[in-house]
Amino acid sequence: MKKFALLILSGLVLASCDYTDPKPVDHHAEMGARVDSLAAIVMSNDSVIDVQLAENLEHAYKDFNKAFPEDSLVVWNTFNLGVLYSGLPGKEYFAIEQFAIVYDDYRDHPLAPQALYNMGIMFDTRNDKEKAAMTFQEFVNQYPEHDWAEAARAMVELNADSVDLEAQVDQWLQQAQ
Repeated sequence: MKKFALLILSGLVLASCDYTDPKPVDHHAEMGARVDSLAAIVMSNDSVIDVQLAENLEHAYKDFNKAFPEDSLVVWNTFNLGVLYSGLPGKEYFAIEQFAIVYDDYRDHPLAPQALYNMGIMFDTRNDKEKAAMTFQEFVNQYPEHDWAEAARAMVELNADSVDLEAQVDQWLQQAQ
């Protein structure tokens, strides 16, 4: 009888310990949620970007892209990383690099024209008029029917004009005295 009771007790213990495989962690969803939450926080502040949050978002974008290089969100993350850099003083060339990746590696993606245009804006922001003009001209050549083509043509003219406006204003002020 003791053996029978021990056998039943062991069976109950084993049955109550019903072992199941642990659920795998969905790192894709976890990392995507991290990117989304950080992006929402950083982009919600219209005036000043919190540098620490921006750095966290930068790492979240890069971590996701590294972990899931074939994911369709990589192009969006890369583009958004360029947008993030464009809002941070002194990071214009980092922005240009991200926009160039989108334009060069994803030419058929709907973000490619905007990435190229944004590259021109960043060169213009850095006062690199020659590269800005070349970039906007490439935009016009690649996307002549795009909604922004006329604005790009105007930017080509503005940046191709090699007149130093500050020097010209100084000259006019001296003549006026």
